Amino acid sequence: MSKYTNKLQHKKVIVIGGSAGIGRAAAEAALESSAHVYIASSSPDRVSSAISDLKATSSSGSIQGRAIDLRSEDSVKQFVDWVAADTEGEKQQGIDHVVFTAGDALMLGHLMDTDLDAAKAGFEVRYWGALRVIKHAQPFMKDRGRFGSITLTSGTVVYKPAKGWSVASGMAGSVESVTRGLAVDLAPTRVNCIIPGAVDTPMWDAMPAEGKQAIFKHYEDKLLTGKVGLPEEIAEGYLYLMKGSYTTGTCVVLDGGALLT
Repeated sequence: MSKYTNKLQHKKVIVIGGSAGIGRAAAEAALESSAHVYIASSSPDRVSSAISDLKATSSSGSIQGRAIDLRSEDSVKQFVDWVAADTEGEKQQGIDHVVFTAGDALMLGHLMDTDLDAAKAGFEVRYWGALRVIKHAQPFMKDRGRFGSITLTSGTVVYKPAKGWSVASGMAGSVESVTRGLAVDLAPTRVNCIIPGAVDTPMWDAMPAEGKQAIFKHYEDKLLTGKVGLPEEIAEGYLYLMKGSYTTGTCVVLDGGALLT
């Protein structure tokens, strides 16, 4: 095996939020790298559809998945235990990599108009959900050493919030901060974070087409790359952080140059 290629071959990769958007692209990238991929999201239908589509387009690796409730520690534990115990084919016990991209819709608006109880509940998936997964996955990753990794997901709002994004930027900041703390606590398992900018994902689908087009045009005029990001472009970052065994406690910004404008 080349020291530059196939580093994910036969590795077990969990992608939480892997049924759509950036998570699905990360799952596809790992699958194309010959990994054994396990996706999870809150919707059984989306999980089933994503698995069918990815199986149809990939001739390498393997993919399975289940619906889980990230607000429930029992649900998370059952999923993680299932992945760790799966030894069919070339799979070994344990877990090699965890990618976390899941998140409910963000609560935006002026703080004075914000329902703080609802905002607090928003942390259940993006922050506490991630910690639930890590808590139960880490015992199965210890023997992977620095060749095992956990990759979280935040957003550029942590560095450059817009008006009405104060609560959302606080949530994003908590993910970035806990990345560094976990890198210290869980070493030699590596813990990193991807910080995407504007990306064309299904998150935008609820918006009227004209509104989406106007927002994307704004980004295209502003970004140094002249375009909004695609999920597959962000997925390259997750691949690097899974493979890069000398990288930990790092947040990788993939924003088309937005922070420089």
